[in-house]
Amino acid sequence: MAPITLTQLRHIACKVTPVELIQWALQALHGLELSEGASIGALQRVAAVGWATVAEIRATIRASPRVYADETGLRQDGTNG
Repeated sequence: MAPITLTQLRHIACKVTPVELIQWALQALHGLELSEGASIGALQRVAAVGWATVAEIRATIRASPRVYADETGLRQDGTNG
């Protein structure tokens, strides 16, 4: 599977998309016909890479002498969030 396809798969899946829709999108965009198991396997591969990055970021934050967190809400349509 090409890297761009895995990136698109991750993007589609992050929107809590049913596997059937992911399969349809991959077929429509790339002509790939994947079984449900192959689609889930690809999602698990992408998730493994993502979780490794999350763990690295967490370790960096935990090792930092101080951490800054901005908890103010974003403005949406002129209203504070």
